[in-house]
Amino acid sequence: MNNRLKKILDLISPSAFCLDIGCDHALLDIELVKRGNKKVIASDNKEGPLSKALENIKKAKLEDKITLTLKDGLASYQEGVDTVIISGMGGLQILKILKEKKEVLKKIDTLILSPNNYVPLVRKEVSKLGFSITDEYLIQEKNIIYTILKFEKGKKKLSKQDILLGPVLRKRQDKIFIEQLEREKRGREVLLKMLPKSLWQKRRQTKKELKWIIEEQKRSQRKK
Repeated sequence: MNNRLKKILDLISPSAFCLDIGCDHALLDIELVKRGNKKVIASDNKEGPLSKALENIKKAKLEDKITLTLKDGLASYQEGVDTVIISGMGGLQILKILKEKKEVLKKIDTLILSPNNYVPLVRKEVSKLGFSITDEYLIQEKNIIYTILKFEKGKKKLSKQDILLGPVLRKRQDKIFIEQLEREKRGREVLLKMLPKSLWQKRRQTKKELKWIIEEQKRSQRKK
């Protein structure tokens, strides 16, 4: 498993009954069972990944512990599932999956999400669905930094800065977060140079975000 999947594994309770949406080759699901989770549902809407997943599960001799299902999103839910994992998808796709089956979310205690993009939007919208962020990490694979979010049932208000940068990441202030702040700062500086003045709303929002990022950098410096 790569570092992203290893961190996701760390965030899941050994007693959880997991539904892994977009399971790919089921590497995470196999490790979940090996370390103690009694049951896992591995779901994908494509036959190719599920075929490879079945091959891997048979090699591990875990056919009785991992249920494979060819379905879309939360249509794969089975009674008793308390934890949903969605990793390696675009943020908009993740939100679509969650919002299409809001009635299922009422039965879920924990969401482990790792969107490839639109991370602030995922923080904002999932919080509106009755979940709050209890943990989050930045994981680097080669030159790409991925965000992993753990949501649990409950409501907690997020500031605009928390939505943009992450409430737990802002508290932890680890090395990769500091590096990411600089990347985000440079990205918005470049964007402001490119945006025409006619797109004044976008320019105004970008300036706000740049201001928050710089403020966070100063706060990080004071904490050293």
